[in-house]
Amino acid sequence: MLQAKANIYNHLNDLINIVKDKNENRWKKTNGILQDIFFQGLLDVIDRATMEAYKNMRMEEESGAVENTKKITGKTKKYIKYLADGLFNLTNKEKDDLFNMKMYGKGSTARNAVTAILVDKFLSKKFKVLKYDKDDEYLRLFNSKTLEPNEIRKILKHNKYLESQIKEIDSKGFPKKRKSRPDAGLKYHGLLKDIVHLMFQKEEHYDVDYWDTLVMPGFWKSGNVWDSVITRINEEKAKAGANALG
Repeated sequence: MLQAKANIYNHLNDLINIVKDKNENRWKKTNGILQDIFFQGLLDVIDRATMEAYKNMRMEEESGAVENTKKITGKTKKYIKYLADGLFNLTNKEKDDLFNMKMYGKGSTARNAVTAILVDKFLSKKFKVLKYDKDDEYLRLFNSKTLEPNEIRKILKHNKYLESQIKEIDSKGFPKKRKSRPDAGLKYHGLLKDIVHLMFQKEEHYDVDYWDTLVMPGFWKSGNVWDSVITRINEEKAKAGANALG
């Protein structure tokens, strides 16, 4: 048991030091690698790399546990060196953005987001197997060129609410209370608008920032209906701020 603990410690220590030695200026708590959430994400990357090295390694029948652990560590180093070099080569502005913990959210979601970002940004092109399907859920928050991750997080949360409302209407219909034709028309119009909105925001279509990727280049002109929509949105934001059109 003690030997196993020592092996794990030595394995992690060797790999962590690869990142540290290459990135001494960011080996700190403030805006650096040692922030709790970021470091946990880094450990998860090391875990993925270790599992891949173990999977690809041919275990020699006569070698003992210590030699096997050293072999695994050796074969894992190529992944971590690649990551360490990638971090080192970032500009200071890029490093500041990467180590800004506010954009990752909170709890296990934040840790998983850090892992997904590190793999996607530094490892996935050369080592595709290190990218997991579940990473896409977290990477989606960082795919937009016009929206911050926290904005996308709010949009996706609101989309889930809209989807639940649409499913409820689909199963139960609108309330039976008698309405005038204009009122009923407004209800159906709102429902159709929500469906179109959710359809455009599907990742396989235009994603959450479809306004900038579809509407603005394809339909907007000064003074047309889309321009008037922008004016209304800005007026709502002026009144309600971040809660506008929620």
